[in-house]
Parts: sequence; structure tokens; C-alpha cells
Amino acid sequence: SLDGRLAAYELWDAVWIVATDGGAAPRKLDIEVPGDLVDAAVERVTVRADAERVVPSPDGSQVALVVKGDVYVVQRRAKDLASVADAPTVRVTETVGRERDVVWSPDGKRLLYASDRSGRFDLFAASAIGRDDGKLYRADVFAEAPLTATADLDERAPRPSPDGERLAWVRGK
Repeated sequence: SLDGRLAAYELWDAVWIVATDGGAAPRKLDIEVPGDLVDAAVERVTVRADAERVVPSPDGSQVALVVKGDVYVVQRRAKDLASVADAPTVRVTETVGRERDVVWSPDGKRLLYASDRSGRFDLFAASAIGRDDGKLYRADVFAEAPLTATADLDERAPRPSPDGERLAWVRGK
């Protein structure tokens, strides 16, 4: 301690303190350290069937899927490599609503889709956090951003312009 009345020492896996005048028995300090997250909070699954929509990325290196109302991404593998190991399928969304109409942005760095998580279909974009290379199948965490939020009409079927600056979609029925 700063005043010299206590001394601290390490013994095995603990830190102890003791009075320097010898008047009290050593006391073990309780130290609580929160654990680190060992694995990122991402679920990796292999999807073999039940895809409602399958859309290749602009460069053809990955595929976006809608399976049971959620969006997934998987690396596209050549047939000769497919027998070596299955490519991991990465879940992009996990919401109470259903996602549909997934498409890629022209640069291949975002996915655009409709989701009915608010009771009506609105448009959303998902991009990988911490990755700017467009390899969504390697991402651990995704950021979703709402693109539309119309309370009385469904918005679906997003279609980006070739330069990615504009977005067309269907509103209503």
C-alpha cells in the first residue's frame, strides 16, 4: 500500500495481502475478471435444401440464400473442390420476421432484402462489420440498416442501379 501498512504478493494462482507489522494473517484477495468471448456470436451451418431464393454475387464467388425466412451466404466452390470440404454457410439475419427477395449490391459488399419483422415488409441492407473486401462468407458479424419504413404498405423486391447509387422496389401489392 502507499502508506506501507500492507504488502501484496502472488502465490500460485492468487494474490494475497498481509499487514507489514505481522499483526494479521494473510488474506486472499477476491478478483473477478470477466471472460473473453472465445468465439464470435455467429452461427455457421451447412444448408443443403429448402432454399427459397439463391442469388450469386456479382463476381460469382459467393451465393446468398434465403432459407426458412433467414438470409445466408456461402462461398461458391468449384465442383472438384466441393468433395474436399463443404464451404461454411454463414447466417446473415436471424429475426422474428421473414426475409425475402435478397439481391446483391453491384459492388458485392452488401445484401439488400425485404423483411416483415415490423409487421409489414420493409427493405434492409446488411454488410459485414470489419470487412471491406466483399467476402461476406468470411464475416463474423453483420450490420443491418433499414432502407425503408412505410407503415401502411409493403415494400419488397429491391433492385439496385448498376452504379449502386439508386434503388428501385415494389411498393404495395
